[in-house]
Formats: sequence, C-alpha cells, structure tokens
Amino acid sequence: MTRTEFIWLCCLHNVDPSIALEDDRVKEILKTNKDSTIQHLALSQHLSINF
Repeated sequence: MTRTEFIWLCCLHNVDPSIALEDDRVKEILKTNKDSTIQHLALSQHLSINF
C-alpha cells in the first residue's frame, strides 16, 4: 500500500493518519506482505470499527 493510499483510507474514515499509525494493529496490517487489496480491506475494516 502506498503512502497516498494509506492517507486516503484514513481520510475516508475521518481518522488522522498520524494517530492511526500509533495503533499496533494498523502497523501490523501495513507490515504484512499481502496483496494490496487485502491490506486495503483489512485497514478499512479496522479503522471503521476502532476509530
């Protein structure tokens, strides 16, 4: 996932990207070597539930 995509997803869920990066699960999602689409879905789901 690119930096721009990460920021876009955070903005989509009204979450400040710098605050999202403090979350351990967000870091874990970003570190995975999965397909970009899977990362997008996992991050989107996490942001919508936890922020």
